[in-house]
Amino acid sequence: HHADGANELLVAIWICLGVAGAVIVLLAYQVRRHFFEPLAHLYNWALGMCDGNLSSRIPPEQPGRFAKLTFHINRLSEALEKLANEMDETVWQQTRRLHQRNKSLEILFEVASAINATSNLTELLNRSAETIMPIVNATGCVLRLREDGGDIYVLGTESMQQISAEM
Repeated sequence: HHADGANELLVAIWICLGVAGAVIVLLAYQVRRHFFEPLAHLYNWALGMCDGNLSSRIPPEQPGRFAKLTFHINRLSEALEKLANEMDETVWQQTRRLHQRNKSLEILFEVASAINATSNLTELLNRSAETIMPIVNATGCVLRLREDGGDIYVLGTESMQQISAEM
């Protein structure tokens, strides 16, 4: 009678250990799925963002409370990526504008240099035409001068072929 009670106690202990083991395995799975995996995704996202990968996102199918956090982090990532793209576009436009302004200043400098280097109006206009034609992609031009009385004089014509032949 005493041995049967000990066997029953031993069976009950093994059943309790089996149930406890199953609970521990299930608990470990749940902790991994609901805590460690989302934390690993968050860590990988942060590494990607720090490396400059602004298209880095967290997979949206996160469980529990991480789903809402994931949603907001991904929206923040999208906003940051959009802002960076807009900033790149603005910088590109400003760079292009500065390049055009520098080109205009170069033209003005060349025309001002021509004014100092020429002795008459016809030569000045011809040098100015030579400077401006390549910039505006012109293959030729006609230089005309209107006097105060309304008379128009053709001072000369220039073409890229004439300029090339003279060089």
